[in-house]
Amino acid sequence: MTYALLFDFDGVLVDSVPAYRAAWSEWARTYRVNEALIWADAHGRRPDDIIRRVAPRGDLSEALLTFDLLFSAAIVRRVTPLPGALALLRQLRAGEWAIVTSGRRRHVPTMLQHARLPSPAVLICGDDVVAGKPDPECFLQAAERLKAPASRCIVIEDAPGGITAARAAAMTTVAVATTHRLDELSGADIIFASLNEASGYLLTAVRDRADPPES
Repeated sequence: MTYALLFDFDGVLVDSVPAYRAAWSEWARTYRVNEALIWADAHGRRPDDIIRRVAPRGDLSEALLTFDLLFSAAIVRRVTPLPGALALLRQLRAGEWAIVTSGRRRHVPTMLQHARLPSPAVLICGDDVVAGKPDPECFLQAAERLKAPASRCIVIEDAPGGITAARAAAMTTVAVATTHRLDELSGADIIFASLNEASGYLLTAVRDRADPPES
C-alpha cells in the first residue's frame, strides 16, 4: 500500500506570512494588543485560539470577524506559492493528498486561487475541528476522508505544533525548514530544507509500494 500525503498549508505550500503580518498588525492596533504577544506563539495556530490567548476577556466572535475582514483584504498580492509546490501537486492524484491547515475555511480557496495552486479533494481547516494543532484531530480527520490508515500517512509540516499533532496521530512526519530553525523541527522523522528538496522523497512514497528511502 502506498502513502497518502497530508500537507500543512501556510509555510509548506504557500508563503502567507506577509498577509498574516498585515492582518494581525492592524488587528492588534484595533484591539490595543501588544503585537509581540501574538507572534510569541502564532505560527500554525488557529486565529480563534490566538485571540483567546491574547484577548481572553473580549468578544471572540467580534474579534474573529474583524480578523477575517482584515485578512481577506490582506490576501491580495501577499500570498505566493513556495518553490516546488505547484510542480509537486500537479503530479498527485485526488485521493493521494490533502491539505490540513489551521487557517480558516473561508480564506483557503482564495489563497489557493491567488497562489495558482490546485484545490485538494480533501481540505481540513481550523474551523472544521473541535481542537486545533497540536491536537491530532485534524490529521486523523483527513486520513479518514482519504480512507488511509494513519500508519500510511506522511504529514508535511513547517511548525513544531503541527509536528506534535502528526506524531500524536502516529503518522510519519516530514518537516520543511521554511519558517523555523532546524533545532525547532527536531521532532520530525525527516527534515528537508524546502518542499523542493522533499519532493523526490514524497513522490517515491506515493508512487511505490515499498517504503520510501530514509534520508
